[in-house]
Amino acid sequence: MRLSALAATLALLLAALAPSALAQSPASDAADALAALADTTEATAEASLRVETARLTLARSELRQATHWSRLRPQVDLYLSVSTRGLAFPSISTQGYDPVYAAIARWPGDSWGLTVSWTLDQLLDRRPLHRARAAVAVAEARVDLHHARAEARRERDRQRAVAQAEREAEEARREAERERRARAARALLAADAPFLEKRLDAQRELLRLAEMTYEQGETDYAALARQRLAVLDAERALALHAARRDALDATGDPDLALADRRARAPR
Repeated sequence: MRLSALAATLALLLAALAPSALAQSPASDAADALAALADTTEATAEASLRVETARLTLARSELRQATHWSRLRPQVDLYLSVSTRGLAFPSISTQGYDPVYAAIARWPGDSWGLTVSWTLDQLLDRRPLHRARAAVAVAEARVDLHHARAEARRERDRQRAVAQAEREAEEARREAERERRARAARALLAADAPFLEKRLDAQRELLRLAEMTYEQGETDYAALARQRLAVLDAERALALHAARRDALDATGDPDLALADRRARAPR
């Protein structure tokens, strides 16, 4: 029975170690590697639990043999003595030749018998019972330890799943907030575009008026230069506004699109 249990233990350990070779192959994705490692750990734990369960079953079987009526099972011996024509042969028994039965051969005739015996160690020695009980207690403790580890592992898996769900929910919330702010930024930039175009047209009209008055000698060159600078500022504001809209469409980042969006007024 011990040899069969040992063979079963080795078979279970080999079956548990087989997936680990697959897990050692390089994985292209970290999630796949973690999943393979988790599967290997789970398979190893299940195999170890089956081994400890088999040991517990064996220990309980040995305990049953050492307790109650199984402990009082007697030793049965069948002997046979044969004599013919005055010649006596040694007794033959299931235990081999025993001098105790040799005296029977002195009597003429054939004889046989059945003996039932107990030993003092069998009746009084309690050490096998204590060893069997201790083995059962140790096996039960190891099985309970495996169950506790499995429960702790499942609890850690639940906590990781909850944490992953919370992270995904937080990322979804942040993504929704970013999309909302991006839509608001697009609406704001769309509202600013007509104003910047009209402002540029107005600055160009003022520049043409300043050029006419300068040619007529009614204004000085400084006033003309200020109008030209105002047109350049309006053109820059419109170009920057278009660049912000392009950046928002490309990245979806409202902070980048709305950074320093102050329109410079002509001095």
